[in-house]
Amino acid sequence: MKKLFALFCLLLGISTPVLAADTPVELVRDTSRQVLDIIKQENGRNTRQIRQQVEGVAVPKFDFQRMTALAVGLGWRQANPTQQAALAQQFQTLMVRTYSSTMTRFKGAQIDVKPRSWVTAAAKPR
Repeated sequence: MKKLFALFCLLLGISTPVLAADTPVELVRDTSRQVLDIIKQENGRNTRQIRQQVEGVAVPKFDFQRMTALAVGLGWRQANPTQQAALAQQFQTLMVRTYSSTMTRFKGAQIDVKPRSWVTAAAKPR
Protein backbone atom coordinates (compact mmCIF):
# COMPACT_ATOMS: atom_id res chain seq x y z
CA MET A 1 0.00 0.00 0.00
CA LYS A 2 2.83 2.40 0.83
CA LYS A 3 4.50 1.76 -2.54
CA LEU A 4 1.21 2.30 -4.36
CA PHE A 5 0.59 5.53 -2.47
CA ALA A 6 4.16 6.71 -3.15
CA LEU A 7 3.64 6.10 -6.88
CA PHE A 8 0.34 7.96 -6.71
CA CYS A 9 2.09 10.92 -5.06
CA LEU A 10 4.84 10.84 -7.68
CA LEU A 11 2.29 10.88 -10.47
CA LEU A 12 0.48 13.80 -8.87
CA GLY A 13 3.84 15.55 -8.64
CA ILE A 14 4.16 15.55 -12.43
CA SER A 15 0.54 16.41 -13.00
CA THR A 16 -0.91 19.57 -14.42
CA PRO A 17 -0.43 22.76 -12.38
CA VAL A 18 -2.49 23.07 -9.24
CA LEU A 19 -4.72 26.04 -8.51
CA ALA A 20 -2.86 28.68 -6.52
CA ALA A 21 -5.03 28.12 -3.43
CA ASP A 22 -4.14 24.42 -3.16
CA THR A 23 -0.92 22.93 -1.95
CA PRO A 24 0.32 19.61 -3.36
CA VAL A 25 -0.35 17.98 0.01
CA GLU A 26 -3.94 19.24 0.00
CA LEU A 27 -4.37 18.04 -3.59
CA VAL A 28 -3.18 14.51 -2.78
CA ARG A 29 -5.17 14.41 0.47
CA ASP A 30 -8.38 15.64 -1.17
CA THR A 31 -8.08 13.44 -4.25
CA SER A 32 -7.35 10.34 -2.15
CA ARG A 33 -10.32 11.07 0.10
CA GLN A 34 -12.61 11.55 -2.89
CA VAL A 35 -11.50 8.28 -4.48
CA LEU A 36 -11.95 6.33 -1.25
CA ASP A 37 -15.40 7.88 -0.75
CA ILE A 38 -16.41 6.78 -4.26
CA ILE A 39 -15.16 3.25 -3.61
CA LYS A 40 -17.00 3.04 -0.29
CA GLN A 41 -20.29 3.94 -2.04
CA GLU A 42 -20.32 0.63 -3.87
CA ASN A 43 -18.92 -1.35 -0.94
CA GLY A 44 -15.56 -1.80 -2.66
CA ARG A 45 -16.81 -3.24 -5.94
CA ASN A 46 -14.81 -2.37 -9.03
CA THR A 47 -17.67 -1.64 -11.41
CA ARG A 48 -17.69 0.40 -14.61
CA GLN A 49 -19.59 3.14 -12.76
CA ILE A 50 -16.92 3.27 -10.04
CA ARG A 51 -14.12 3.46 -12.60
CA GLN A 52 -15.92 6.30 -14.40
CA GLN A 53 -16.38 8.23 -11.16
CA VAL A 54 -12.75 7.70 -10.15
CA GLU A 55 -11.68 8.77 -13.62
CA GLY A 56 -13.77 11.93 -13.31
CA VAL A 57 -11.99 12.84 -10.07
CA ALA A 58 -8.43 11.86 -10.90
CA VAL A 59 -7.90 12.30 -14.65
CA PRO A 60 -8.18 16.12 -14.71
CA LYS A 61 -5.32 16.29 -12.21
CA PHE A 62 -2.84 14.41 -14.41
CA ASP A 63 -1.01 15.36 -17.59
CA PHE A 64 -1.19 11.96 -19.27
CA GLN A 65 0.49 13.24 -22.43
CA ARG A 66 3.57 14.28 -20.46
CA MET A 67 3.52 11.20 -18.24
CA THR A 68 3.38 8.94 -21.31
CA ALA A 69 6.20 10.84 -23.00
CA LEU A 70 8.35 10.41 -19.89
CA ALA A 71 7.51 6.70 -19.68
CA VAL A 72 8.26 6.06 -23.37
CA GLY A 73 11.47 8.07 -23.43
CA LEU A 74 13.31 8.78 -26.69
CA GLY A 75 10.87 6.74 -28.76
CA TRP A 76 8.17 9.33 -28.05
CA ARG A 77 9.68 11.73 -30.57
CA GLN A 78 9.61 9.08 -33.28
CA ALA A 79 5.85 8.64 -32.99
CA ASN A 80 3.52 10.89 -34.94
CA PRO A 81 0.89 12.98 -33.09
CA THR A 82 -1.87 10.42 -33.78
CA GLN A 83 0.25 7.62 -32.32
CA GLN A 84 1.19 9.78 -29.33
CA ALA A 85 -2.46 10.59 -28.61
CA ALA A 86 -3.48 6.94 -28.90
CA LEU A 87 -0.68 5.80 -26.61
CA ALA A 88 -1.47 8.50 -24.05
CA GLN A 89 -5.13 7.43 -24.06
CA GLN A 90 -4.18 3.78 -23.51
CA PHE A 91 -1.78 4.76 -20.73
CA GLN A 92 -4.59 6.73 -19.08
CA THR A 93 -6.91 3.73 -19.32
CA LEU A 94 -4.24 1.47 -17.82
CA MET A 95 -3.59 3.83 -14.92
CA VAL A 96 -7.29 4.33 -14.10
CA ARG A 97 -7.98 0.59 -14.17
CA THR A 98 -4.89 -0.25 -12.14
CA TYR A 99 -5.59 2.32 -9.43
CA SER A 100 -9.32 1.58 -9.31
CA SER A 101 -8.62 -2.12 -8.95
CA THR A 102 -5.95 -1.62 -6.30
CA MET A 103 -7.89 0.98 -4.30
CA THR A 104 -10.95 -1.30 -4.04
CA ARG A 105 -8.83 -3.73 -2.01
CA PHE A 106 -8.16 -0.93 0.48
CA LYS A 107 -11.68 0.47 0.78
CA GLY A 108 -11.38 0.60 4.56
CA ALA A 109 -7.96 2.26 4.48
CA GLN A 110 -7.20 5.56 6.11
CA ILE A 111 -4.91 7.88 4.19
CA ASP A 112 -2.62 10.17 6.12
CA VAL A 113 -0.83 12.59 3.80
CA LYS A 114 2.13 14.25 5.41
CA PRO A 115 3.80 17.44 4.20
CA ARG A 116 7.00 16.97 2.26
CA SER A 117 9.15 18.20 5.14
CA TRP A 118 9.01 14.77 6.79
CA VAL A 119 10.74 13.28 3.71
CA THR A 120 13.58 15.81 3.64
CA ALA A 121 14.05 15.64 7.42
CA ALA A 122 14.40 11.86 7.24
CA ALA A 123 17.00 12.14 4.47
CA LYS A 124 19.30 14.53 6.36
CA PRO A 125 22.45 12.98 7.81
CA ARG A 126 22.57 12.82 11.59
